[in-house]
Amino acid sequence: MVRDATPADLSAMTDLFDRYRQFYDQTPDRMLAREFIGQRMAKRESVILVADGVGEGLLGFCQLYPSFCSVEAADRLRCL
Repeated sequence: MVRDATPADLSAMTDLFDRYRQFYDQTPDRMLAREFIGQRMAKRESVILVADGVGEGLLGFCQLYPSFCSVEAADRLRCL
């Protein structure tokens, strides 16, 4: 099931994000991963969708960074 990530997902998201970074040859850094994901969630700077294995934990994620406002036909900073 795909759903929006919640603050309760932070620990599982930390592991997924740290492994994502490692895939791109970054040094493992769980604290950095937790801080980055936690800040994006807290500040609502991105939309994070998770693939929830329902009973199997989180299987994956997609992080979207909004940067344009279609209603205002402008970049995000002008829409805030």
